[in-house]
Amino acid sequence: FLFGYWIHFQATSHCGDGDKHMSNEFLYTLKGNKILNNTRPIFYGNTVKLKNQEEKGYLHSHVHKYPAQYVGRRNSSGGQQITGYHHGDHNNDWILLPEITNPPMDYENNKRIAIKDGDVIRLKHESTGNCLVSHDISSPNTGANQEVSAFPCANSTNDENYSKSLWIIRMKKGQTELFGKVTSFMLVHKDTGCSLFMGPQKLPDWGYKQLEVAAGRWERQLNWWRVDKRKIVLNENETQLVGKLQNEEDGEEEDTDEVKEEGANKDAAEGEDQVKEEEGNENGGEGNENEEGEIKLVEGEPREEDQEDEKKEDSDNKRIKGNPETIQESEKDGEKPKKKKSSKKKSKKGKSKEEKAKEEPIVPLTPEEETDIQVATEFLEQQKPGFFKKFFEYMTVQIEQNNKLVEEGPPETSPLYWPFLVHGQPFWGSKDRKQKVYLLGNPFTWYIAFLSLPIYLVLLVLDVFAMRRGTTFLSKEQQNFLYQKGGYFMICYLLHYVPFFVMGRVLYFHHYLPSYLFSALIFTCVYQIFALKYKILNDAW
Repeated sequence: FLFGYWIHFQATSHCGDGDKHMSNEFLYTLKGNKILNNTRPIFYGNTVKLKNQEEKGYLHSHVHKYPAQYVGRRNSSGGQQITGYHHGDHNNDWILLPEITNPPMDYENNKRIAIKDGDVIRLKHESTGNCLVSHDISSPNTGANQEVSAFPCANSTNDENYSKSLWIIRMKKGQTELFGKVTSFMLVHKDTGCSLFMGPQKLPDWGYKQLEVAAGRWERQLNWWRVDKRKIVLNENETQLVGKLQNEEDGEEEDTDEVKEEGANKDAAEGEDQVKEEEGNENGGEGNENEEGEIKLVEGEPREEDQEDEKKEDSDNKRIKGNPETIQESEKDGEKPKKKKSSKKKSKKGKSKEEKAKEEPIVPLTPEEETDIQVATEFLEQQKPGFFKKFFEYMTVQIEQNNKLVEEGPPETSPLYWPFLVHGQPFWGSKDRKQKVYLLGNPFTWYIAFLSLPIYLVLLVLDVFAMRRGTTFLSKEQQNFLYQKGGYFMICYLLHYVPFFVMGRVLYFHHYLPSYLFSALIFTCVYQIFALKYKILNDAW
């Protein structure tokens, strides 16, 4: 079994569409990965985007406040909202600040002070200037947890909000320094000991249907975070966002050059249309991702949350059903169908981006950048998983993704009723719903196979009881069918049937078919046991 997976890992050694489900350590073992390009040491004063490892959402905030009361008339702090958001946005940017000490840490002049395991930090929201805090107030959706909010950053240790803004970085075992993309860490509130997490529950309309972020005392997968991106200031008018291109993990595509080029090529009429569109979207908001990965606008959300790349993604996702190769606007828009955009966008001179990139001179790396790459390479080699660690992660991801299959489908049934043939399974139906094909097991063989299970167990108990008494109930040949063959089939039956009782995914009647086959094999063993004793059954066979 394990050797088969070893061959599988050797044969599938390149990156692919399923990369978003695997950890960065796993991806580093594959050919064609971009992990090294995005892995750099993180220092105090850096502006970063933090991503939850379980929900794949960014730590997000905006100027809007929590309501005065939550459901159940629970009072809130009325502070700035902290949420989880799945798309690239400037409101996902946080500045990593040290705690106030005497003498203070001079991270502004010394920009290479590393953040290590156990450090106490503060997180300052770049857009609003407020710091991330937590306090003894129940969170919006889960009342047993603490609310997380943002308030003005304290300038001294005497400020009442200062202690609430302190978070301890606790990294996974074996990790001592903070690196982008690969270091997993928890943010533990210093005052209360609660850990920051992002839950799967969505906030009400006042939270724009984004995910809840709170602090709790339980250590779960929801508590683990990573630095997904780091912003580096190159000069006064230019910034570079490390890891912004080819980010397979969240599927974003941010290209500032293309945005500038498209903006420069718009004529006056298109500009007026754009202004009208922006005016009409004053009450628009952030694009939320539905189960199919499409972006949709939710009414009443803040306009300042809108991003140009999300609008572009939203327009690209309007596809005619049944033809994924054609990108067209719906007929209701009243526009002509648009042709599929080429992956190589031409500039005014007719050159593609790839051609322009080849003509640009190669800028030599600074000594600091060379050092960062060397340190990142050594760190990734240390974290590189072996076969058993990759195998365990691979199996874990399969189970997790299987449990997330909760979409609507044919009527699901409980595993408890499968052996009794209470429900079948709809297989096909005509458009007018007058003709249907319904799958149902053969009642005769189905019930015989099921009834053989208790008969087998009774024979097993009687034979064990007889052996305890020193007598003989079954012959050795009969015991061969009872223990060796029948026991094997019974174990297979239970392994294919019992796990469905603890699965969280949607279940269907056809999931019982492997177990049914093993129950039929158990019937053959029971029949052989009786056939060896009763000649009439032996002749009939």
